[in-house]
Amino acid sequence: MTLFENLKLFPKIDLHIDFLGSVTKDTIYNLTSESVSQEEINSIVEFDSLTNYDNSKILASKLLNSLDNIEIATKDLIEKLKKDNLIYGEIFINLDLFLKNLNKQEI
Repeated sequence: MTLFENLKLFPKIDLHIDFLGSVTKDTIYNLTSESVSQEEINSIVEFDSLTNYDNSKILASKLLNSLDNIEIATKDLIEKLKKDNLIYGEIFINLDLFLKNLNKQEI
């Protein structure tokens, strides 16, 4: 086993996980929303790994406008963090992007 492979096994912490920035392309394709068309999703996601970061965060906030979609994205994030051997994380949520569709209690 290489040094890099050994380092990946160490437990990790992350004190600033950007929830919108953590939504993967696969998750974006799996989420549905009346406010976002498939063409809009394709136009952003087809660029090299969500190249336009600001637009990808706006897209993610539009897709995460229901409790079901937030739950899906959260479960996907938790699975990814577990695979990365993260033992503690603090998730940052930009409330301004969510307040249009969800209230603070739901968030």
